[in-house]
Amino acid sequence: MLTVLTACGGGGGGEGGGAVQPPPSPSTPASPAPQTVPGSSLLKDNAPGASGRYDNFASEQVTVPVDRHAFSGRRVFVKVASPDGQVLFLGEVAPALPFSLQVQVPVGTARLAYEIFSESSLDQIVFGEIAL
Repeated sequence: MLTVLTACGGGGGGEGGGAVQPPPSPSTPASPAPQTVPGSSLLKDNAPGASGRYDNFASEQVTVPVDRHAFSGRRVFVKVASPDGQVLFLGEVAPALPFSLQVQVPVGTARLAYEIFSESSLDQIVFGEIAL
């Protein structure tokens, strides 16, 4: 049995080039950004407001205190994650030194979580937080 599905990729037969525009929300009045060049939507032609920012991420140097913990295993690993659980680093590190790395985190992130563990089942997993 052969089933064939086809769909028209058309549309766009009306005005506006076929783009569907959502209706404006009645609860939030439209407040256009201040324009330097009237009618232009180019970023270079529109000055940002006094509190406008374009940076969404911050670069942070973090140090995980691996050297403060004694592990019986030969191989030690570190996992660093953001508050929402996104893993920023997962890898093997030197067990006798503090481990430092540069991470990019969303602006406003206050803490990162870390785990230190080894391949040995005799070792406990060390959990901690790093304040930024």
